[in-house]
Amino acid sequence: MGIRPLKVVERSSFPIWWWIYRALGKALSPILHLLPRDSFNEGRLGRFKDLPQGGIWIHAVSVGEVGAAESLVEAFLNAGEDKILITVGTRAGWKVAKARFQREGLFVAVAPFDVAHAVGSFLEQTMPKAALFVETELWPVMMGSCREKEIPLFWVNGRVSDRMWATPWPFRGVVGWMIRQFRLRLMRGLEDLDRAKQLAGDGRGLCLGDLKFDKKLPTTIIDSDDWGPMERVLVAGSTHEGEEEMILGAFGRLRKDGDLRLVIAPRQVDRADWVADIAAEFKVVRWSEGCQSDWDVLIVDEIGVLAGLYRWATIALVGGSWIPRGGHNPLEPASMGIPTLFGPYMDNFRDVAGELLGHGAARSVDREDLIVALKGWLDHPDEAAQAGRLGPWIVKVRSGAARRMVSEVLGSVPRLLSE
Repeated sequence: MGIRPLKVVERSSFPIWWWIYRALGKALSPILHLLPRDSFNEGRLGRFKDLPQGGIWIHAVSVGEVGAAESLVEAFLNAGEDKILITVGTRAGWKVAKARFQREGLFVAVAPFDVAHAVGSFLEQTMPKAALFVETELWPVMMGSCREKEIPLFWVNGRVSDRMWATPWPFRGVVGWMIRQFRLRLMRGLEDLDRAKQLAGDGRGLCLGDLKFDKKLPTTIIDSDDWGPMERVLVAGSTHEGEEEMILGAFGRLRKDGDLRLVIAPRQVDRADWVADIAAEFKVVRWSEGCQSDWDVLIVDEIGVLAGLYRWATIALVGGSWIPRGGHNPLEPASMGIPTLFGPYMDNFRDVAGELLGHGAARSVDREDLIVALKGWLDHPDEAAQAGRLGPWIVKVRSGAARRMVSEVLGSVPRLLSE
């Protein structure tokens, strides 16, 4: 398969705001060059090395999107694609992507800043035959540059967040223009599909399911010997400031009724010291220090550990949901058969959370009811086990989105794939 030459479309059809945005980016780009010189920032500035040409490009901004993209990458490989480039926009996402995508034919890079010279350099070096943006990543220069060079754009696992949906006029027109650049909009849910249609002002798009239901269980198994004798364990994952205090308070009251341990994995691992300080009344250990000695609270201070620890949870608590952050993925523990609790702020995972709640695989509780919910499952392990058994079943029933999305993408670009 030869490399498809980049073609250029007429620029006169671009809206005026796009040219203003592009010019502002160019004017401000010297400031970006003041950033510390490391491999991450070099990539963001458009300085790349050893990038593949003519392959499939998948952009997944951070850790959550990288996880969603795993099954997509696997489906492309199964379809015979031998060059797949995955780009990310955060350091955490970069670290996770480099660890997960190590097979032959897979390449990981940092996405360029949304300024003309960086994006142009990236596209000239990669010349992708298709560009897939995962979930909410929409960037005017990047999308406009792909359009200029006739690189087909696809929105996969598309999500129209509440924030995007509430975009005020006249910026609503900007969002609509970006959505219209996609050749296919493959949305994760019916609500996202309806919102995308309204923002774009047309009826195009498909709902093919959520990639998160296709996510594989972690292959790295953490043995219980790595963290001491097994007892009842609460695992609080992806927590934020304002949640750890609440969880520690509930833990302190519940552990009076019997043996109980708590694992806290803050969403930002650099907050581990702060979490350790507020947990000082307990016997605290950090994961990086080893934890075979007696402990009450284990703080996870390394990326990539949480999924393996969820497997040992008696009950899982999903952070980002007791403060207005939109929540994090409840399927990570639920898919392992772990009874799962989260708070009322699950806007970013509304469909997934609704599916789990509707079948009794999870519970949504307010701050005031957290202790009652935890105690209910701890005192009635048969009820907790029943909730846990439902999670893997739901995942099995709802899986297959990646295969369907890849089929649609490859089916829509037969001319490119035949070259």
